[in-house]
Amino acid sequence: MKCPNCGRNVRSKTQCAYCGYDFKSGDTTAKETKHSERVEDTQVIPTVEPDYGERRERIEPIVTEPTDFKEVDDFPSASSDTYETRSNREPQAVIPKTKRKGGSVVWGIVKLLLAVAVVFLLFLFGPRLIGQVMDYFNSDDNIFVQTFGNKDESDEILSEVESEESVAENEETTESSEESTESDSALTLINQSVELAEYPTINVTMSFEEALAAVDQSTFKFYVGSNGEETELSEYSLFKEGSDLVLSFNDPTLEVVAVSEQEQTLRLVSENLNVDEAVTYTLPNVNIDKEQAQQFTDSINNHLGDLGDVSAVFFEAGADVPLTYSNESVDADSLFAWFVIERTFEAVAEGQIDLEATVMINDSLKAENDNGTIATTEADASYTYTELLNYVIQERDVSAMNHLIQETGGLNEFNLWLNESGYFATRLTAPLSLNEAGLITGAMTSAQDLGNLLGALASNSLIDETGDATIKEMLLQSPFSEKYPEGMEGVMTRFELMSSDDNASRQYYAGILEMEETAYVVVMLANNITDAEATVSAISTTINELVTYFSTGSLEVEETEAESEEEVIEEAESSQVEIIEETPVQETTPTEELSPSGEPTTELYDGKPTENYYWFGDEYRQGIWFQDESGSWKYR
Repeated sequence: MKCPNCGRNVRSKTQCAYCGYDFKSGDTTAKETKHSERVEDTQVIPTVEPDYGERRERIEPIVTEPTDFKEVDDFPSASSDTYETRSNREPQAVIPKTKRKGGSVVWGIVKLLLAVAVVFLLFLFGPRLIGQVMDYFNSDDNIFVQTFGNKDESDEILSEVESEESVAENEETTESSEESTESDSALTLINQSVELAEYPTINVTMSFEEALAAVDQSTFKFYVGSNGEETELSEYSLFKEGSDLVLSFNDPTLEVVAVSEQEQTLRLVSENLNVDEAVTYTLPNVNIDKEQAQQFTDSINNHLGDLGDVSAVFFEAGADVPLTYSNESVDADSLFAWFVIERTFEAVAEGQIDLEATVMINDSLKAENDNGTIATTEADASYTYTELLNYVIQERDVSAMNHLIQETGGLNEFNLWLNESGYFATRLTAPLSLNEAGLITGAMTSAQDLGNLLGALASNSLIDETGDATIKEMLLQSPFSEKYPEGMEGVMTRFELMSSDDNASRQYYAGILEMEETAYVVVMLANNITDAEATVSAISTTINELVTYFSTGSLEVEETEAESEEEVIEEAESSQVEIIEETPVQETTPTEELSPSGEPTTELYDGKPTENYYWFGDEYRQGIWFQDESGSWKYR
């Protein structure tokens, strides 16, 4: 159909797609006006090719939305012969404007993500950058702040910087406060006193101006110095009494005492409490015979020095100080029984224990790996205290010791008692038990602690007269040891405890050797030995040598007797030669050979030995006769 208004061919029968003319209306002016308005409100696109879809993909037009748009049913064909141009232009198709809603949403999301990323980066790296800039511009103590974003962000960054500086200042203030507190908590020594009445045990009382609530065993280190040398104390007791600190220890320089009344210094140090104080005192005049001390050292070095680690104590009962050789703490083994015995009898003297009362056997107190009498007894069995003590002395029963320790207060109470009694190196580290090698474990001691106990028992001042006598009577049932020298002259009675002679790791001997007028205390501890049999023999030889020397003042007694006999024989031989020359021997000279017993076969004259010369097969010799204890005459 041809539009009566513009003359173009259109498919619609009601309205022209080009000019908008309504075929049902005859108002030409209105049609032209509508056409004019529609043309002004649209942007026309020249159509050269019929493929409109391809052009729309290639060019995205931006148009304003028409005020009154109706859908166009059909577009004209390019081959139409009625297709004409206006003002020499090609036909135009009107394309309505559409809003790109999908693209706008995506772009908004992208911008939001970018904003979030920027804020995150500012938060993460902002303080660091601010610090670098501040360092760069802070030469005149001026703080430079670079603004990231708005003022609020700058204020936030500045606040963070100030906060960091505040933390640093607080740390410095805290350190200064701690130093001030530490300085304020320092102890001030205002007085000290030293008690030497029980030397070699030294008791030092130190009075402080401040309270000692925070002081414990680990607060101080103690050093003892004399003759230019200083030794750190490792074995001592420490007690607090109000503002007083009481320190007790055995003189560690005892074995090197060379002069009387020498000066000694005790130094106490605590870095935490800012304490470094010294207490100086003069040791008492001790009676140590230098020759005896030298012989004591030589005997141990000569016989035991190469066999293991040796600690020893030897002294005459009542001596001012014991002779001590290398006083080191060692595993106590069976010698811990000495302390168990003393603690039990002390409880008896205090009325806490009746020796005839019974003790119920507790399975938890049976020593590990123990096969002794108490460990193998039936459940709920009971023994008297006397029986338990006898098992300790006669069988070295470890389980019996555990029960006695428990009956006297338990492990902790026992250790406290040891410390208060001046046994500074002796302690229980665990319930007593036996290891796979049969050695007793769980206790430590030293030769000096053992010597102190035995010295008191030898002087009958350990418990009391009754208690000491009972202990000694029980000790007489202790098994004999090969470490004691058999046949040693002068010893009347001995009270001893020792380790097994078959022990391949250590060989111990501790005892009291009573003589007619005195007694000697002997402690020999050979640890980490290389040869058990050789060590047992060496201990025996050393004990014999020391007792002989200290009781007689010489080790040459036997040698002197031998020399005297040799001198007699030499004199007799000399006399023989002279007599033979002057008076030839005739009838009184026997010609028989010696009998197997070594005595002459010639009959004695009148039943008595003759001093005539006898023929001994190769020469004439004058015999020496003596009468033994049975009254028989023997020839020598």
